[in-house]
Amino acid sequence: MSDSRAVSAWSGIGFVALQVLATILSGFGGLPPALDDSAGRAAYTARNASLFITVAIVAAFAVMPFYSYLLGLRAVILRGGEAVDRPATAAWGSGLVLGGLMIVAAALFAAGAIDASGRPDATIIRAFAEVSITLMSLAAIVAALFLLTAARGTLTAAVLPRWTGYVGNAGALLNVASVFGLYASGAAGLLILVGFLPLLVYVAATSIAMLRLPAAAHAPARASL
Repeated sequence: MSDSRAVSAWSGIGFVALQVLATILSGFGGLPPALDDSAGRAAYTARNASLFITVAIVAAFAVMPFYSYLLGLRAVILRGGEAVDRPATAAWGSGLVLGGLMIVAAALFAAGAIDASGRPDATIIRAFAEVSITLMSLAAIVAALFLLTAARGTLTAAVLPRWTGYVGNAGALLNVASVFGLYASGAAGLLILVGFLPLLVYVAATSIAMLRLPAAAHAPARASL
């Protein structure tokens, strides 16, 4: 196994671990009040301000190993030759955008917690929460594009097991469905999780598959350089 591929694979697993950690930490804050309960939302955020800032930092740091994972996944897809150049490029580009949206969402989450740690303004805190939920809901479209193109690339290249491509396609459908959670504000957070979870499953699955690839799968690429 090449060192670069191992680094990318372990980076993907690290990304999943950090996102799971962020989710567990946020759960310690308890169930959030409804979005239309501005006073309750402000009190909830103020009570958990330090916790939520920590969650935002962990989620933002997770983007770094995600980008390293993208490099490895793109390299694996490109083993299929010119036929997979476009899906590999699309997966790489959409993955970069998705990582940027994750950082922006983490920043908004932290901003609401910072405001609540001083003199909380219920209107501002509610606005941060609504923008953050809307951003992550619409980010599911980018996540779906990443999963579809990555799945197309892995299925065409036939380097990773085909089931990883099927996982990606299923995850893309769930992400598209989760976007419509915006029509039900009370269930938006749950539907975001429903869409984000398949992304984590796909990253974990492809990372493990990359770790299990024989070294011979990358030998031709090194010889052609």
